[in-house]
Amino acid sequence: FPYIREMAGALPQKSPYLEGKLKKAGLIYDARTLKTKGFPEEFSAMCGILAAEETDEEYKLDITVIEYHILCDLTVHRPFIARLKKEYPQLYALNAGFFNAAMHTKEPEKLMYQREKTIIKGGRMNIHESSSSGTVRRETPKAGRNDPCPCGSGKKYKRCCGMGA
Repeated sequence: FPYIREMAGALPQKSPYLEGKLKKAGLIYDARTLKTKGFPEEFSAMCGILAAEETDEEYKLDITVIEYHILCDLTVHRPFIARLKKEYPQLYALNAGFFNAAMHTKEPEKLMYQREKTIIKGGRMNIHESSSSGTVRRETPKAGRNDPCPCGSGKKYKRCCGMGA
């Protein structure tokens, strides 16, 4: 990619169209290299889709799914968000609204719930897979405190696997 930038700089007159295409190509290149710079796969995928300016509903839903996964493990991803802002401000700007909200929220569950509704509406998540809404359906009945432990130890549930519950 640096070679293409060099060639473009050698052109006698740069057009706004060419400048736009070069900027877009640079963002796509930077997004693809994020993974090699130690960023999680989610960041590379999200920034790649945003840099390519994909407007299809399917891509918008992909972005929402990636945001949901980032929010699921926000304590791990916050340092990467801060690093993205510092090292790749143009990529950060592509989804600054989400990144700012993720960095400053004290309740990521609310942000997750918003995305979860969009994902369910888009058909990507079954209601039973959702983490914070929907009815829990068990295959077997729940073990009571005084019932025998389902692990087969012969002890009461409250004295075996239910100790930490």
